Amino acid sequence: MVLYKFIWSDCFAVQLVEQEDQLRRDEESYYEAKREATRVAAKLRADDQAKRDALAAAAGSNWAPADEWEM
Repeated sequence: MVLYKFIWSDCFAVQLVEQEDQLRRDEESYYEAKREATRVAAKLRADDQAKRDALAAAAGSNWAPADEWEM
């Protein structure tokens, strides 16, 4: 009876360790995906801001100097 309890508790401990390892791997994957999503979002925001800055700069300047328009 004692041997049976020892084997059962040992088997349970092994399963628990395996579950903990799987949970740790899942958490690492989750946090890595979250970091990647943050990097992508930051890059998209930076690209969008660069486009806005370029459009604002283009709208503020003429394609020809103002003195060429005078006759």
